Amino acid sequence: MIAERVVPFSRNAQGWPSRWREWSVTIVAGLLGAVIWIHILASRAGVGFDFAIYLQAAHLFAAGDNPYHRLIEIIQQQQTPGHLVIASGYVYPPLFALLLAIPIHLGMGDKVIWYGWNILEAMLLLAAMIDVARLLPPASIPRHAQRYTWRFTASQLGITAAAAMLLPSIAMYDLYLGQTDMLITALTVWSLSLSIRRSPWASLPLACAVTIKPTLLFMVVIWLWQRQWRTVVWTLLISLLLILGPFLFLPTPVWSNFWTFVIHWDGLQGQSDPINQALIGVVKRFFVPSDFTRPWIYAPWLVLPIWIPLEGGTLWLAARAIPRHLSKNSAMAIGAALLMLPLFLLVSMLAEGIHYCLLIPALLGLNWLAWTTSGVARWQRLTLALALAIFAIPNLSSVLIPSSLHALVLPGAPAWGRFEALVRTSIFAAIAAVTLLAGSALIRSFVSVPSVFEKPEPIIARVQPEPTDRFIEQCDQYSD
Repeated sequence: MIAERVVPFSRNAQGWPSRWREWSVTIVAGLLGAVIWIHILASRAGVGFDFAIYLQAAHLFAAGDNPYHRLIEIIQQQQTPGHLVIASGYVYPPLFALLLAIPIHLGMGDKVIWYGWNILEAMLLLAAMIDVARLLPPASIPRHAQRYTWRFTASQLGITAAAAMLLPSIAMYDLYLGQTDMLITALTVWSLSLSIRRSPWASLPLACAVTIKPTLLFMVVIWLWQRQWRTVVWTLLISLLLILGPFLFLPTPVWSNFWTFVIHWDGLQGQSDPINQALIGVVKRFFVPSDFTRPWIYAPWLVLPIWIPLEGGTLWLAARAIPRHLSKNSAMAIGAALLMLPLFLLVSMLAEGIHYCLLIPALLGLNWLAWTTSGVARWQRLTLALALAIFAIPNLSSVLIPSSLHALVLPGAPAWGRFEALVRTSIFAAIAAVTLLAGSALIRSFVSVPSVFEKPEPIIARVQPEPTDRFIEQCDQYSD
């Protein structure tokens, strides 16, 4: 039998050990991510604005009070016939605030809880990115196989991806406010990753995210589509338990006040304000006035005829790309799963700017797949790269703030000026739509040409066995 010895490729053409090259990138990325996060924390004298609201609710729960009583007061102040209530205060189910009440009971101060929250968020984000990295191709070979080969381990790629998650301004803004969207993003992506490996724990991270933002229950659609029935059932059961269970141990007014607010909340009806970057919000802004924008053409009757086909077309586009069964190729499976993130943001009734933290892992993951595999169309690579570059523009989220709309939305502005302003305030939705379009085409190309996911074969050196004495004697006999 011929012995074979695998010769590992450890150096590039310049003689630089490749493991140090990858580690240098990882270390620089990790330090950059740490500097960004620390700078955000240091820029505030106290806790984040939104996190202070969560802590206020936690203090009320710790004191035995009802944090939802304030919501009922808002309903009484704001509600008029034909109008819905704008959210203000703690609007999540009680479990999150009850968990924050535990360290308060233990005597911890708000500042300590704030730092602990950021550490927990960073650890979960890092763990989720490393878990996803295990499913991605480890090498990037654009042209020259050995000279430009990068081979990241899952830890290296995960650390680099976690740092890259902080570059878009919307992520920095979310951390500055102390919002939950980065945590929710980590939990959602982690759940998708676990489901691809058919882990029995796949339901738990998403169920925890649903207890904060129940609309994320939409993500089980991919498991329904791929017939992962057990994961769907467990996700629904755990989510219902975590959302409804705490109400059983709280006074009746807490239950009644919370659900009264949910019924009257305008967030589930599709706001037309610029902050809503879902398809319904974009369409409404063009034809229905809001508190900050004037419509291009006042035609409320056009909203449904335009929105419903857009919604259906978006779902159809994703359905064409996502396989009906879980792919055996982990890279293709995670790519299809990441399409659910822009899909959710577009078809949801409410997708605020900070909710678009969910788009970051989709942009990073799909770009990695596009640039690390062969046979991918150039337009797919360039489109995904351009979407990521635009989304990472510093202070891009400021275009959604009403004060940045200038006079283009004031009464009496020309129709073209209003149109330009409305397009500009839909920038996040446009990036999500482009990501879904290019990502869907990318996944479909992987399905039609499976060879693009084939991993490069290791360099094999065939070592001939040493000739034995008997072999030499036989050769001498034949030569005679």
